[in-house]
Amino acid sequence: MADALTERIDTAQAALRAEEPGARRRAGFRLDDAAGRVRQATSALEDTAGELAKIAATPEHACGIEWGVCPRHGATVSSTQGRSWCTVDGCGNRWGYDRLSTPCPEPVTHRITDTEGTTQDVCDGHAIGARQRITGVTVEPIT
Repeated sequence: MADALTERIDTAQAALRAEEPGARRRAGFRLDDAAGRVRQATSALEDTAGELAKIAATPEHACGIEWGVCPRHGATVSSTQGRSWCTVDGCGNRWGYDRLSTPCPEPVTHRITDTEGTTQDVCDGHAIGARQRITGVTVEPIT
């Protein structure tokens, strides 16, 4: 639908530009901006659909914490413009999506228990992060 709208705007703009100089031709000056905004909206919708598809495809037995981590180094992921990478020198882990904005897809490998006895099953990366950042938790491998 957005592509059809952009095409209609482009067609209208071409028709106005083909006219003799005058008021009708000048009236089309906003169409460049309108077509650009429709293209931006289309891109945003496609990006959102892609993120929702990635979330829906999270494996059933995945960690599922609301943000992703580096499976080898924990909470060391940085992200911009829909791409993510581990910031540890020499790691090389990169993802073609915003890993910080999607549930963790890594397999569950550890159980975290807090001081009140509440447990959460997590992946290797989140287990690393829990050990480093949360005081008083127990992190044990799931056997």
